[in-house]
Amino acid sequence: MSIVNTCFGQATGSVDLTITGGMTPYSFVWNNGATTEDLTDVIAGNYTVTVTDAQGQSFNSAFPVNNFAPLFTTSMVMDVTGDAANSNGSIMLEVVGGNDNYTFNWDNGATTSTIENLSEGEYCVTITGLDGCTLEECYKIDVVVLPLSFSGTTTSTSCNGSTDGSADIRITGGSAPYVISFADGIRLSTTNGMISRDNLPAGALNFIITDATNTTLAGSVLVVQPAAISATSVTVVHDA
Repeated sequence: MSIVNTCFGQATGSVDLTITGGMTPYSFVWNNGATTEDLTDVIAGNYTVTVTDAQGQSFNSAFPVNNFAPLFTTSMVMDVTGDAANSNGSIMLEVVGGNDNYTFNWDNGATTSTIENLSEGEYCVTITGLDGCTLEECYKIDVVVLPLSFSGTTTSTSCNGSTDGSADIRITGGSAPYVISFADGIRLSTTNGMISRDNLPAGALNFIITDATNTTLAGSVLVVQPAAISATSVTVVHDA
């Protein structure tokens, strides 16, 4: 006789009888209504059987089928940030219960408890313990769009009044692609958030950034210039 416990909440238990003595054939009546020698695919519980041989001799026996410890997961889900096209999401799992030596089979082909470089979407995993019990879980990766913002650096003109200054603008947040419209009429677009302007005079460079969702942000960077060269006249008086 052997008993296989059942996975928690599932009908995976079994009872395998070995009958000796008496006269064959034997008949079997279980308290769950089964009339087979062995029980398969049963839930946890106490099972009793009445065995009767060909001479009408019978005996009763009881067999407890227990639950394996249930599997539980704790998870940390990191959503995609910055842009819907990014793949910087991740899912980290910790499993408790069941038996150790868990295996992981994700629907994207991964076989580890942590998966990274994920894009937006749903990811499902089947976790299997050493006892063969499984747990299926699904997790959703969303997109968290950061607020539209920018940073800028400028290079001053080489001389006072010259027009060889430059500006580099880095756009972050929002959703690419971006369009930046400058006050001087120049209009540029970028998918990576980087914009450069050359041949600029000193002064404020004003602009409006528009992202793919038509969110706008007004901004400005300042191009400076060296001080102008000046000369001071000196009057020299010679003694007579």
